[in-house]
Amino acid sequence: MLPGAEISPGRVENQAGTKTVTAMNKLTQIDAVAGISIWSVSGNPIDAKQPSFIYKSGAMINADGSPNCYGPNDSGIDFTANGGTPGKNWWGGPTDSKGMPLIQKIYEPSPGCTSARPPW
Repeated sequence: MLPGAEISPGRVENQAGTKTVTAMNKLTQIDAVAGISIWSVSGNPIDAKQPSFIYKSGAMINADGSPNCYGPNDSGIDFTANGGTPGKNWWGGPTDSKGMPLIQKIYEPSPGCTSARPPW
């Protein structure tokens, strides 16, 4: 859609404190950035004096530092390759003197996974 395009008003319900507020809203596309449409919303149900804007976007998640980030055969919450190359260039956590990632023991949070690096 092009800037200035509109979507027909619809019923919107929003929890504001302990009461439900219903409002008729009109969406007007005001811009697009990298293919993402940005919409102005008229009739803010919580504060009519404050403009509202909405857009839809993706998210990037980084699990570095999590004790179960990198596991054997990609069994962690991230692909092991994202931690580097064991023995050559591993940056996903602490390593031994040969550059191999340290593996958690049975008494640690995620046995078999690489050790998590500290958050600092």
